[in-house]
Amino acid sequence: MGGNRRNTRLNNRFVVAIVLALFSTPGSASAQSPGNCQLGQSTVDLDIGNVRAHIYNIGGLFWRGAGNVYNVPKAEEGQPNLPNALFASAIWIGGLVGTEIRQAAQLYGNWEFWPGPLDENGNPPADCSDYDHIYLVSRDDIRAYEAGAEPTPDLVNWPVALGAPVTDGDGVPGNYVLDAGDRPNITGDQMAWWIMNDVANEHLNTGSMPIGLEARVSAFAFGRPGDIGNVTFYRYELTYTGSRPFTDAWFGFWVDP
Repeated sequence: MGGNRRNTRLNNRFVVAIVLALFSTPGSASAQSPGNCQLGQSTVDLDIGNVRAHIYNIGGLFWRGAGNVYNVPKAEEGQPNLPNALFASAIWIGGLVGTEIRQAAQLYGNWEFWPGPLDENGNPPADCSDYDHIYLVSRDDIRAYEAGAEPTPDLVNWPVALGAPVTDGDGVPGNYVLDAGDRPNITGDQMAWWIMNDVANEHLNTGSMPIGLEARVSAFAFGRPGDIGNVTFYRYELTYTGSRPFTDAWFGFWVDP
């Protein structure tokens, strides 16, 4: 992602991000209108491999107002997080609802996603702070628990009810009981998961009405030698909840390397 052609080999060796997007559309939902939620404050570091990447639940990645971290090769704890291969990044989504352009996109501020799911009518939570959390679990966390250690809070509270992927260990679909054998179904050796939407407040960057999107996001990495340890991955599962078709849609990444 990013970089000029003469540095393609270097960039591909150290920084690669892959996006997988899935759009699904419920049968019907009410018209979208902005809520009044506060912007998410949660952040975690995806850092099991040779990359340290700041993760946010606001639609942007790696930077938020001060500092920036997409640090490759990863600095030791307590050392300056340099060099940074990417300064900032964000998802950009747009399309048509009827003849009206709807967008969710941002550069260095006025982020256009807020924590939490949308309900069956496409409405955001009244208070998004209840969902302002990025869950981070590693295979080491799971192995340590299975060896008798205390589980991490995110391992205990893995948000299956919000759609986080789970491996069913007790034969009861839809529940999550760690002691009965249920486990987070993580991709890679470390995975962050969060849920956000574009409806919970005004779109101050694009000036658009909300699209009506819920995004379930997984960011994951591998703590293994070789090139795979220099890669971070991002998967977005997008659900459109509007009552009218969302057409001519596009989805991509803005990147400032």
